Amino acid sequence: MPPASRIRRRGAPRPLASRTKRRYLAEVVASEKSQVIAHIRQHYKRALKRLPPSLIPRVAKAGVCIGFLDPVCNIIANTDREGQQRRGTMPRRARRLLTSYFRYLTAWEALYYLRRSRADLLVAVHLVEEDRATRGFALDHPITKVALACAARSAMHPRPDAFMPASVSLASRRRQMCSLLAPLRPISDVTAERISRMSEEGLQPPAAEPHQELMRLAAARTRAFTNVPPPVELQSCFEQSTKKVLMDKIHGFYLEAISRIPKTLLRSRLHRALLKAGHCYGPFEPVGNILVNTIWYDAAFPTSLELEVDMIRNESLAIAESCSLHGLVAFLRALGPEPDDELSTPGNLWNLLLHNACILDKCISSAPGLLRESSITEFVAYRAAAVAAYHPNPAALAHFAARALTPDDVQTISRALSRNNPPDKPARQVKELTPRASQIVAAIRKEFQAHQRLIRERVEAALLEHARMQGDDYEIHAICGVNTKIPDSRG
Repeated sequence: MPPASRIRRRGAPRPLASRTKRRYLAEVVASEKSQVIAHIRQHYKRALKRLPPSLIPRVAKAGVCIGFLDPVCNIIANTDREGQQRRGTMPRRARRLLTSYFRYLTAWEALYYLRRSRADLLVAVHLVEEDRATRGFALDHPITKVALACAARSAMHPRPDAFMPASVSLASRRRQMCSLLAPLRPISDVTAERISRMSEEGLQPPAAEPHQELMRLAAARTRAFTNVPPPVELQSCFEQSTKKVLMDKIHGFYLEAISRIPKTLLRSRLHRALLKAGHCYGPFEPVGNILVNTIWYDAAFPTSLELEVDMIRNESLAIAESCSLHGLVAFLRALGPEPDDELSTPGNLWNLLLHNACILDKCISSAPGLLRESSITEFVAYRAAAVAAYHPNPAALAHFAARALTPDDVQTISRALSRNNPPDKPARQVKELTPRASQIVAAIRKEFQAHQRLIRERVEAALLEHARMQGDDYEIHAICGVNTKIPDSRG
């Protein structure tokens, strides 16, 4: 228990240092917001100079700068002849789209990207994708539609449901919009009416994907902006977001690896090796490393105690994924950078892994400070990774990973994947549990199996319903990502 002097009464004021830090952080965020507002005001000034006099009073009703064109064109295109008074601040509207579209993106980070992009929403999307090493933007993607709808509602747009399809429709006609909204050319009432009709025509399927062309233009506009790093005060916020994005990527590696393991092997034996030692660091790409490390551990350290499972618990998979990240970071740290080196900080290493798809060879080649001088150094690095990842046998894993795989090794791995027979190696002896420990394990197993039966029944029912509605038959390979809050049949 902490000393009495360190216990703060409920409702008591926070310590001065904490209050000062929060106040200073609020000032930093306010500064970011004020700069975004200044950029938005400039966009409105340019738009007002080009709009016909009859439409200028309508800008305040629906002329938001949200959309898939540049900000000035968005304001002009969104200006409507009808609607109620708009409420809410413009930075909040654009910020809502970014935080709705990008997972783990905080409001503070969204403000930074809007400031860096000069309130150009598509440029901000491009900058986030660059920093997160993703290329997933598409006009017709469900996430894009949801994010745009959230932004429209946050902006108190008079017709939020019509705003999203209208924005997509105009973006898919970018070339026509460019000719209508040529730079510095005043907009006539006839042109405004034509844009209004185009917004109601729906998505136009062009020869090339419209989002690819839009993102190329956004990238071109990015080159005109200065690459300003985020404020130091918000650095930890950015690092935590990077870590979460990286963990999502690692989660995807595990799901792909699970899908590649034969169902009978996964359910009978390999689920144990996958969760205990199937880490994604090694000499190959992450999915290959997970498969190789899983099969090697099962062959090198088999067990006679098998448990047939259909479901892998979220918590167990999350632990394995977290161990993999610890191992990846430890491997890179062991290869070169000194403790006080800038590259050795967690945030920089997470970025390095994210931008190189967690492939260690790519990380090493893209970072001059990481050098492998000999196979001994590589062995030490793999052992450090295994220790950090809580591998059951770090030394054995390091010997296996640091050596080049021979044809016999490849044949052994292929044989292990192609049959459902346990390896010839004798099973490792397991210490006998005490009676009390045996009771606890038996109770946990019984509870897990009951929950597994419930989940399997519900998944099978959902698949049958899908087959009835869509005509597609699916077979359960493995169940992952289960919501543990699902009540049983009695609840």
